[in-house]
Amino acid sequence: MNRTFLLATVLYMIFVIYGSLVPLEFKDLPMDTAISQFKGIRYLQLGPDSRADWVANIVLYIPLAFFASATFGGVRYPLIRALLAVVVLIFCIALAIAVEFTQLFYPPRTVSLNDLIAESLGTVIGVLVWQFFGAYFSRLYHHLLRGSLLSAQAAIVFYLLIYIALSLFPYDFVTSIAELKTKIANGNDAVVMSFWLCSEAPVRCGIKLISEVVVLMPLGLLFCYVPNLKHRKTMAILVGLFLGVVIEGVQVFLLSGAGQGISVVMRMVGMGAGVSLGHL
Repeated sequence: MNRTFLLATVLYMIFVIYGSLVPLEFKDLPMDTAISQFKGIRYLQLGPDSRADWVANIVLYIPLAFFASATFGGVRYPLIRALLAVVVLIFCIALAIAVEFTQLFYPPRTVSLNDLIAESLGTVIGVLVWQFFGAYFSRLYHHLLRGSLLSAQAAIVFYLLIYIALSLFPYDFVTSIAELKTKIANGNDAVVMSFWLCSEAPVRCGIKLISEVVVLMPLGLLFCYVPNLKHRKTMAILVGLFLGVVIEGVQVFLLSGAGQGISVVMRMVGMGAGVSLGHL
């Protein structure tokens, strides 16, 4: 049993429970009434405004299932690993049910089958990610801790994963052509940043552009420490171009997103600046 991942599981579980019950406005409810209400929870028809919350529930349980699975990562026997995967699934889904039931005592929270389905999906995804990619992430993690020649490569992979995950949050993707047309009609997506944004909100515009540069500078800096990498600045700028095109392209399909061509350029600048900083 890996104690580091066990601790991570416990701490993250506390975070899940706390995040699911805020603002912590407890209301006393007879247990019989609570059980009756929980038995009658319904599946709700979610509109675009509620989709982000539903997806957030999926994302919330992926790390929990991943960390719980990693706790038993040292087990080598396939049968025992499969049994432990089932145990993790049962544990996370049981936690989801317990949390949803507890939310009945915190009226601001909504209790529905939608949430249980989302949390179960997150659990399954977390377990599968560990089963298929756990060994790879474990190697990267050990390289990162040892300070070996491969540490920079491991850090780049983790940085990219976290950066992309945060860039696409809250993952409220459009689900129909009609939603996509409505979203595009709002006019927030542009090949370059809309002039009205910079003219009417110059401070917001400037902060957005500068932050896109600053956030990617550490990633560009890491390229300076990758062994046997030729043309570091060129490679870093190309990675920035790729990241920008992919992320801004996906933003077009997010209800809360806005694809902006200038953001692609800013990411390229950030990557190049990071490499230049490393060469000082």
